[in-house]
Amino acid sequence: MSPLKSRKARLLTAAACVIGSACASGPLHRPPPPPEECPAGAAETFKQLQIIPGQTPGVVMGPRDWSRPPPSEYVVSEGPASVEIVGPWGLLPHGTPLYGELIFGKGRVHGRFTQVRLPGGELLPFCFELNTDWKMGIPMLPGSTSEKVRISNHDLYGSAVKNFH
Repeated sequence: MSPLKSRKARLLTAAACVIGSACASGPLHRPPPPPEECPAGAAETFKQLQIIPGQTPGVVMGPRDWSRPPPSEYVVSEGPASVEIVGPWGLLPHGTPLYGELIFGKGRVHGRFTQVRLPGGELLPFCFELNTDWKMGIPMLPGSTSEKVRISNHDLYGSAVKNFH
């Protein structure tokens, strides 16, 4: 290989490494999502289901096979997601699914859930945010990448909220 091609190859390799490392850590350093209003009708759903904003039920990432023990951690992607309620909450039974999205922020995964599916199949507007250790979002575990983030399944909670923080 000529010295010119060798130098060019080294430069291209170095550039690829820099670009690759920037992409791998990008979402892990983003700020949290901006505040956002709840969907129309969420407050009425809370009243109907006897849910008080601020209550913090346990949840697991869904869909969940309740006949097996839960995993100790999950690998999640940004975008559409679901969680299931652990134990009854208001008039919602154990295992009720909530639908929304996961958003990667600085060292945390933020979950905003805007729909609840009732046992009869009806979808209603909802406003629920994931949190743990008294902070919004869930801490990212070591080994997370820009596309796949590891989160613990222990002490996974959320809150019924009047608006997304």
